[in-house]
Amino acid sequence: MRIDLRHIECFIAVAEELHFRKAAARLHISQPPLSFHIRNLENLIGVQLLNRTNRSVSLTSSGKFFLDKVRPAFDDLRAAIEMAS
Repeated sequence: MRIDLRHIECFIAVAEELHFRKAAARLHISQPPLSFHIRNLENLIGVQLLNRTNRSVSLTSSGKFFLDKVRPAFDDLRAAIEMAS
């Protein structure tokens, strides 16, 4: 399993925005690559993280758990990179 930081960054953006278009704008990418990263992450870990309909996005219970665990780790990593630079 190879999960990269872009997978996590994309997931966090969608989880916080609960909207693919807004998350894509926040990340300065288009929506199709964002959707690809999310689906790829879900396939890699073998669990659905988001419920998607034509009108809404919500976190699954697994998605909420995953967000709670990866957000602090991602923030710590980002801080460490900034401090090391």
